[in-house]
This record gives sequence, structure tokens and C-alpha cells, in this order.
Amino acid sequence: MRSFEKDRSYAIVRWRSLLILALPGLLNACLASSMTYRGKMEPDLYRSDFIPLLEELKGAQDAYGEKDRLLWYLDLCAVAHYAGAYRQSNDFCQAAARWIEAHAMKSIREETAAMLADDRALSYQSTFYEGNFLHTIGMLNYLLLNDEEEALVEARKLDERINLLLQKEDDIRYQDPLGRYLSALIHESTGAFDDAFIDDRLAFEAYRLQREIYGVPIPWELAQDLLRMARKSERYEEERRYRQAYSIEEGMNPFAHRKGELVIVVESGFSPYKIPKVEKKGLKRELPAFIDRPPYVQYVRARALGSKRVVASATVLDLGRIVQVDLDRRIERIVRKSTGRALVKTGVTLGAQQLIGPAAGFLLGGILLPSGEADLRCWSTLPARILMLRIPLPPGRHGIALKFYSHYNSEIFRQYLSDVPIAPGRRTFRVIKTP
Repeated sequence: MRSFEKDRSYAIVRWRSLLILALPGLLNACLASSMTYRGKMEPDLYRSDFIPLLEELKGAQDAYGEKDRLLWYLDLCAVAHYAGAYRQSNDFCQAAARWIEAHAMKSIREETAAMLADDRALSYQSTFYEGNFLHTIGMLNYLLLNDEEEALVEARKLDERINLLLQKEDDIRYQDPLGRYLSALIHESTGAFDDAFIDDRLAFEAYRLQREIYGVPIPWELAQDLLRMARKSERYEEERRYRQAYSIEEGMNPFAHRKGELVIVVESGFSPYKIPKVEKKGLKRELPAFIDRPPYVQYVRARALGSKRVVASATVLDLGRIVQVDLDRRIERIVRKSTGRALVKTGVTLGAQQLIGPAAGFLLGGILLPSGEADLRCWSTLPARILMLRIPLPPGRHGIALKFYSHYNSEIFRQYLSDVPIAPGRRTFRVIKTP
């Protein structure tokens, strides 16, 4: 009898310890997260009211909460970028990168709470593409600040990050073709042809291998860059191999006749957001699902004033597709965790009823009852699609007329870039945000 009472007392202590460890996380999971606040941002985003939104967002740290601190940094990074506050955007990007590095390991308390409640008890962790795109935004910010050296620092950070991801799992999805492409453009502009070739090759191979996954074709200009950099870095055999294997025809050198090049990056729309999807078969539970937000602008045409040549945009990144594919790859793991969580909850509740009484079991069931909701957090202020236009121009200052078109080939609106400086053998970058 004494042995039974001793075992029972020991079990009670263990259940209490488990509750004490998990209770803060359980309560946190039941509290409103940043989702309510972030939902209110939508009208400002689609009106392009980025400057007032940025100021409001700076004071929203408490609304996001400690577990969504990373999302706060990510949203600040994107909104500051859209608002033209490029230095501030870089500060927030770097804060986000530091947070990701510092919180690479989840806490035992959060993991325990997540097992008893749901993944909202965990601090938000970025996906691979969110972590990659932090450095892409950083590169663009520095290019718009005319700081190519710091842009290349961001490119090196991206390269290190991709290599670390590939060491854990050799998955072509981890490659970032746009980041490599931008890095190659900078290297060529600064005369580092060997580095430009390496990045061109990495970008080309990433686009080629990801084409079946994301549906983005290899940009024609990138293929031309690859041949030109192979030749300039005296890799004649590789030039011949790529030309023959992929039927790449000789194109125009954007820097011929002392010309420079204007590179326009169009950040179109906003990436999908998550909604809860109730699974009715088997265990009744919520799973996350993405709702697509197709961007209004599908493609762009541009013409320099005084020129008859019209340049069309190319899609260089489809984040709307990337987020969907990534969730599809992770959904089986999410289902397994949800199933395991349901079994643990049942076992914990029944065990508590037997060991410490029906009332305590009922109380524990009441704590666990509101949980099991889908984790809907994601970096939804990212653009849905990235387009690029490359326009060779003679040295001087130029006006550029742009026309933006919908999915139905209808012209939506026009925009004019005035007084764009072009230097011989150099690239000038501009970024345009569209709904």
C-alpha cells in the first residue's frame, strides 16, 4: 500500500512539473498573436501607404508579442524597403538575421508546450526562402543606395546560408537563383568576371533545375551573361558546352559601344497568406493552407525616351509558387505532429484523471481544449512575384516610360522614371513596388 502511495505521489509531482513547465507556453498559444494586427495592415499595403504604415509598425512590438518578434522584424524589413527607407530596411533585415541565428535551437519549454497545445506555442521560425530573401532585400537596398561593396557582402552571406542548408539536406529548392543572378550582375559591373561567371553558372543551374518545380524559365539575358562571362574569364570549353547543350544563341553585349545598363526590378503583389483548413476525416483538426493572391501586374514593357526599342520584363522569382510548394513538402510532417499531439493530449488527460483525480483531469482537459489550431504565421508582406527588365543605354541621363499589364494583356497603368543616370560599363538599379 505504501509503495502504491509513493508511486502515486511521485506521479503527481511529475504531472505537476509537466504542467508548470508547459503552462506558460499553453497560455501563450491561446492568446491572440500578431495575426490580428497583421490583418489590419492589408488596406495600407494595397494602397501603397508604406510610409505611414512603417511608422505605425515601428510601435507595434507589443502587438506582435515575444514569440512573433521575428515576424515583426521581417514585416519592418519589407515595409521599410517598399517605403524607400533602405537604410532602415537593412537595419531590420540584420536584426531579423541575428534573431534567426540566436534562436536556431527551440527551448525545451516551448517544445513541451507545443506538444500539449499547438505550434503557436513556439517562437516563429523562418522558412528557408524567408531567410534567403532577407539577403536579397539587403542586396537591393544597398544597390539603391549605390553601395555595391555592401551589396556583395549580402551576396556572400546568402552564399554561406545556402551552403549550410545544402550541408543538412541536398535539395535544389534551397538554391536562390535571383540572389545569385543579382550577385553576378554586380560582379560583372565591377569587372570581377571570374566571380560573375561562377554566380551566373549557379543561377543558370538553379533556374534550370527548379523550372519543373516553380515554372520559372531561365531568363534569356542570364543565358547570354553566362556565355559572355565564360569567354571573359577564359573558360572557352564551358562556353562551348553551354552553347551546344542548351542551344544558346549569341546575344547583344549590354556594355558594347561604351554603353551602360539600367536594371529595373518590379516587386509585384504580395505573397499568399495562410488560412485554417479543417480536416474532417479521422481526427478533427486544423491544418494550414495558403490562399493565393495573384498580383495585378503580370508583365511590364519599357522604352527609353528617344528610342524605338521596347524591352519586356522576365519573371525571375515566383514566391507565390515557392510558398505553396514548401507547405506541400512540409504538410506530412505537420500532420504527423498533429496526430502525435492528439495522442499525447488524450494520454495526459486520462493519466491525470487516474492519478490526481477527475477534477484535475477535467481542468487539464479545459486547458488543452482550445488548442490544436493551425499555425497561420508567415511572412505575408513579401512580394508575390519578381520581374526584371534590363535596358542597355548610352551614357547620360535618361527618361524611361513603363507600361504595366494585367493577366488579360490589358494595360493597367503607366509610370515614368526621370533623370536616370547611366555610366559606361556600369549598371544602375531601380526597384518598383506594384500591387
